[in-house]
Amino acid sequence: MVPGNIKEYLAFISYQRDDENFAEWLQHQLEHYRIPINVLEAQPELNDCRRKIFLDKTELSGGILSDEIDKALMSSHFLIVLCSPSSAKSKWVDKEIRRFLSLNGRTSVIPLIISGTPYAQNPEEECFAPALRELRNTSDEILGINVSEMGREVASIKAIAFMLSLKFDTLWQRYERDKEVERQRLIDERNKLLRLQSMFLSEKSTAELSAGNLSVARLLALKALPSDIDNPDRPLVKEADNALRKAMSTMSNTF
Repeated sequence: MVPGNIKEYLAFISYQRDDENFAEWLQHQLEHYRIPINVLEAQPELNDCRRKIFLDKTELSGGILSDEIDKALMSSHFLIVLCSPSSAKSKWVDKEIRRFLSLNGRTSVIPLIISGTPYAQNPEEECFAPALRELRNTSDEILGINVSEMGREVASIKAIAFMLSLKFDTLWQRYERDKEVERQRLIDERNKLLRLQSMFLSEKSTAELSAGNLSVARLLALKALPSDIDNPDRPLVKEADNALRKAMSTMSNTF
């Protein structure tokens, strides 16, 4: 079922400070993910789905969860746990999991395994907090999304699909298409700038040739052309080719 607007946050990210960079990346990814238009047309209620993600950056102290943290846990549809050997040792991550489980049950908990191993024989490799390990071999056992194996982009889309009750394949295929469109846009923008640069260098080459600076004219013309050493992907513009031909016309036929 798609979460409505009853709660303030779509998800609460529980993490240990060593994993803060990943937590910040994930928060941005989840909040700014663009749901495909065809999905929104089929499920217009997603337009009203709040996707605010809670990420606490305060240093907790004392023996109980702060009022702010407790309120955020109560106001979140899902709990995303960043699982790593560091977070497995964090009493605060464990407390947050236990509190959320008491409020919402295990079906709304999403472990993202970013390093380490669940139920590891070596305690130093264990990535599940005690609250998660205690559910092993029970009907409430929670399976994690392994970021280390599938990559963080795939993992983030899996989390989005789970929280919004959508098919992962649909979201992932659209995500890949959007990435390719953006990659091509950047290539086109780069080529546009390189063409302008080549035209400018060609004009400078012609000006230096008119001033009798043959060596400088040749170097500028060469720089405006694609080269295996310098900018092999530079687009070829006819102005650069013409500038080089003019600059080389004064040299011997041997060249």
